[in-house]
Amino acid sequence: AASSPEYVRAWAKALRSAVKTGQPDVTALQVLQRAASLTDAQGGYAVPVPIDPTLIVNTDGNQNPIRALATVKQVTTNKFKVINVGAVTASYDPEASEVSDDTPTWGASEINVNTARAFIPFSLEIQMDYPGFMDDIRMLLQESKDDLEARVFVTGSGSGEPTGIVTALTGTTSEINSATADVFSLADVYALDAALPARWASNASWLANKAIYSSIRQAGGANLDDFWLGLDARGMSKPLLGYTPYAASYMDGTINATQENRVLILGDFRWYWIAERIGFSMELVPHLFGPNRRPTGQRGVFAWWRNGADSVADRAFRMLNVT
Repeated sequence: AASSPEYVRAWAKALRSAVKTGQPDVTALQVLQRAASLTDAQGGYAVPVPIDPTLIVNTDGNQNPIRALATVKQVTTNKFKVINVGAVTASYDPEASEVSDDTPTWGASEINVNTARAFIPFSLEIQMDYPGFMDDIRMLLQESKDDLEARVFVTGSGSGEPTGIVTALTGTTSEINSATADVFSLADVYALDAALPARWASNASWLANKAIYSSIRQAGGANLDDFWLGLDARGMSKPLLGYTPYAASYMDGTINATQENRVLILGDFRWYWIAERIGFSMELVPHLFGPNRRPTGQRGVFAWWRNGADSVADRAFRMLNVT
């Protein structure tokens, strides 16, 4: 109550009255005099309690550039079918000779659309007494979506959730082992660049944990400016060998001996597709019920969204595994 705007205005009015007239009513004068000490039992309880309505989220957050880099497809079913095709091999043939059969190889793959959900129960009282409560809940739920997608778009298993780009490339010909076991070096960065086919290089980007970019900076030594073309304060916004680097929190950032360390990806992320069945939805559940099916005086906010993701052209990427 002491934080309400009405109370604050009344307090200020009483204080101004005491200053101007010198004769406020006795009760108000006693409260004002006692409250000057700010001791609760001596009237401090009466002092207005200002509350900043800004909600400070006490989490570290995650870097998730993949949605911005990927191709997002709107779908209307629970599966998104993708057709891929090999190249047509043309040739020069002698005059009047039979042309060769140059039919390409066709293939298909599917992206399963999965459902993600979140639920926040709350009491009727907090909704009444917390200004902007629903706006803050909406913000927290949206952030939970971003945090979840930051993980699944990198390391998602593909079982009941999207397939992350690391998962999609693991075990394919797009995975390249480090030159030296358990050692990450600048030579590995050059090797990834050399291995990426020309078709995909024109729109390629780097993806790594911030710690890996720090390792690259430290390894660059005196030739760093030639290797990494102009660093800003974060060291991640200027081209690295001509490609823009992006940081993703769920990329592996530590080289562990005797383990798989998939730490760096170079590729055209337009060929990592996100199939979006429906956008972010949020509904108010008007009443929650206890075990005896009677209202508890609570409500809830239920949020959900449906999507899937996968690489649709593994050839468009090269992933370094320091192993």
